[in-house]
Parts: sequence; structure tokens; C-alpha cells
Amino acid sequence: RNHLQATVAALKNEVAGRNNVLDETQQKLEAMRQELEAAKAELQKEASCQEKVVELETQLEANVCELTKSVEYAKGLKEQLSSILWMAKPQPPTSPVKPSKLPVLNRPKSAKPGALKES
Repeated sequence: RNHLQATVAALKNEVAGRNNVLDETQQKLEAMRQELEAAKAELQKEASCQEKVVELETQLEANVCELTKSVEYAKGLKEQLSSILWMAKPQPPTSPVKPSKLPVLNRPKSAKPGALKES
């Protein structure tokens, strides 16, 4: 009978020990679950930031394109203005200007001589 009581006591101790281990494991799992939730939230925040970066990059590309068009348009206007100002210069009445003496207007390297550029 003493042997049976000792066995029961030993089994109760073992169960109590295993319950402690189980409780500790459950606490560790809960802590890990909380870390996982925090990591998920951080990843979602990061993904949101990446989406915003992509949006801003797209906007920047569009703005650069618009700026390039505006610069080209302004160059064309500047060339037209230079041409108009040159033509508006008064010429001396006694000596007509020969066409070979007319100054060559600066034009983009891509433009062919004689080709008119429309703006």
C-alpha cells in the first residue's frame, strides 16, 4: 500500500511538473503570437509605404515629362521671339540686305535645315 501511495505521489508530481512545462510553453506561444501580430502590422505599414513610394515615383515621372515638354515649348517660343526681334530690327534704307548675309538662327541639332518647326 505504501508503494502504491508513493507511485501515486510520484505520478502527481510528474503531472504537476508537466503542467508547469505546459503553462510555460503556452506563455511562450502567446508571446510569440503577439510578436507575430506586431510583425504583421509592421509589414502592412511597410507595404503601405511602398505603395506610396510607387505612387510618388509615378507622379515624379509624369512631372518630369511635363517639365521636359514645357522646356521644349519655351525653347521654341524663345527661338520665335529671337526671329521676330531680328526681323523687327530697322534696316538701313540705302543698302538692302542680301539673303546670303542673313544670320543663321540657332535651331536644335535634330532639326533639318529648311524645315519649319511648328509649335
